Amino acid sequence: MKIMRVCALFAWATSSVLFAQSPVEQAIVLGNQGAWEQAAAVLQPAVNGDYRSDAQAWYILGYALKEQYKASGDLSIENKERLGAIQSFQRSRQLQQQSGQVDASLIDAMEVMAESFLKDAARRVIQFAPGDDGAILELLRRYEAEWAQLHPAARFEDQEFDLYFMLAEANAALLDPDLGLSEAVREAAFGQAVAHYQAAEQLRPEDDRAHYNLAVTWYNEGVRKIRAIDNQVTLSELMRIQSECVQFFKRALDPMQSAYALNPKKARTLNGLMIIHRALEHRDESERFKDELEALQGGH
Repeated sequence: MKIMRVCALFAWATSSVLFAQSPVEQAIVLGNQGAWEQAAAVLQPAVNGDYRSDAQAWYILGYALKEQYKASGDLSIENKERLGAIQSFQRSRQLQQQSGQVDASLIDAMEVMAESFLKDAARRVIQFAPGDDGAILELLRRYEAEWAQLHPAARFEDQEFDLYFMLAEANAALLDPDLGLSEAVREAAFGQAVAHYQAAEQLRPEDDRAHYNLAVTWYNEGVRKIRAIDNQVTLSELMRIQSECVQFFKRALDPMQSAYALNPKKARTLNGLMIIHRALEHRDESERFKDELEALQGGH
C-alpha cells in the first residue's frame, strides 16, 4: 500500500472528525488541524489491535509522534516521542517491505529522525555545560546507528570530526580562569579538550586546525600554571611547577609542528612555533620562525 503524505487528505475529509470512519482517517484529519497528540492517541490503540499490520497507520502514528518531539524542545536521547516515532516508522517500513514496495516519503521521514540525533548533539554543544560530553557523543552514535540502517555503506568521518572539534572547543572555553570554575572541573575540561582534539586529528589528519588548537591548548595550560604561582609558593613547589610547565610546552610542540608541515605559510602557526620554542629556550629555532613570520608578513 502506498503511504499517503499527511497533507494529502481524502477529498471528502472536513475540519471535523465526525465524518472520518477509521482511526487512520481520523488521525489524518486531526494532523491537518495540528492536533498531533490527539492523532497519536487515536492511532496507538489501533496499531495494537486491528491495525497492527497496517503500514499506513504506523506511518501516520510515526508522523504524529515526530511532530510532538519537535514541539517538545527535549534534546535528550531518551525523548519518548522521538523513540516512538522511530519505532513506528521502522514497523511501517517492515510492513511495506513485505508488500514489495517502500514509499520514498517514509524513508525521508526516517532520515529526518536519524538526523535529529546529530542536530541535537550540535545544539547541546552550543548549550554546553561541564560533563555533557558523554551524552553528546551518545547522540552522535545513535545518529550513526539509525542512518546506517537506511544506508549501510555510509561513512561518518566528517560528522565525527565536526562534533569532536566542537566538543574540544567547548571544553577549552571552560579553561578561562575568569570563569571561576573549580580546579577539578577545569582539569576534567582540559582532559576532554585534549582527548577530543586528538580524536579530531585522527579522523582528519590533513586538517591543520585540530593540530594547531591542540598545541594551543597544551601551551596555554602551561602558561596558566605559571600565572597561578603566588608569593607563598615554596622553592621545591616552584621547581615542580616549572618542570611541569616545560612538559606542557613540549607536548604543544609536536602538534604545532604537524600544523606547520601541513601549511608552512600560515601566520598563526609560525607565531605559535616561535612562542613555543622561546618558552623551551630554543633560541635559534624561535628566531628561525620569527624570520619566517616576518618574511610572510612582509610579503603581504
